Amino acid sequence: MRIYVYVSQQDPELIGFTSDQAGANLPIELGPWHQEELSGVVIIDVGDDPIAEAVRHDGYCIVTDRSIQ
Repeated sequence: MRIYVYVSQQDPELIGFTSDQAGANLPIELGPWHQEELSGVVIIDVGDDPIAEAVRHDGYCIVTDRSIQ
């Protein structure tokens, strides 16, 4: 599964993970969103990963940088 990483410009502590390359399915009320500069996309095996499971189920997952430290 390819997962794209976005950061909210409204609240830089909000990180959006999405299967949509353009980030169009991220919540508008938490944006605007900008794609995080990575050396590529994140590929995660769905397995037991809660972010991957949320993206598979809902199309995206929103976390705060405090919750993933």
